[in-house]
Amino acid sequence: MATSASPTPTPTSASPIQTPTPTPTPTSGVTVGVWEQLPLYGGAVLSLAIDPSDPQTLYAGTYGSGVWKSSDGGVTWVNSFGGMPNSPYSNVWSLAIDPSNPQTLYAGKNEGGVFKSSDAGANWVASSSGLTDSIVYCLAIDPSNPQTLYAGTGDGVFRMAPEQ
Repeated sequence: MATSASPTPTPTSASPIQTPTPTPTPTSGVTVGVWEQLPLYGGAVLSLAIDPSDPQTLYAGTYGSGVWKSSDGGVTWVNSFGGMPNSPYSNVWSLAIDPSNPQTLYAGKNEGGVFKSSDAGANWVASSSGLTDSIVYCLAIDPSNPQTLYAGTGDGVFRMAPEQ
């Protein structure tokens, strides 16, 4: 019995041959490199913030040991939790730096809510009036009005605006 080969389909105007579109390769603003571990051994790091006026100044919020500060790009670290209750044994879930005044920082904790430092992390005061959940998972400062701070908690989003 003779077999015949199947005809090869030929493209027609109704069915053009599809060629895959190549995936674009990112070119600008993307750095590909190797991660290097910095010597911070204060607990698992939950949050990071970089001083917008001095990128060598870093803050790390940790699981179990509060806030840590580096002034040399992460080579050395000092604990920075003066005034926070239950420190150094507390979790700092979130950090935010005021872009118009980098001496002002906010820390969102698992106990006590939000804390504010006006002296680059040396001292902290409670700033949680009105929060219904003491765990603050994330913080954001309004870039157009740095006096307004947002907090994400288990109960939703809260806003702290300056008093009028």
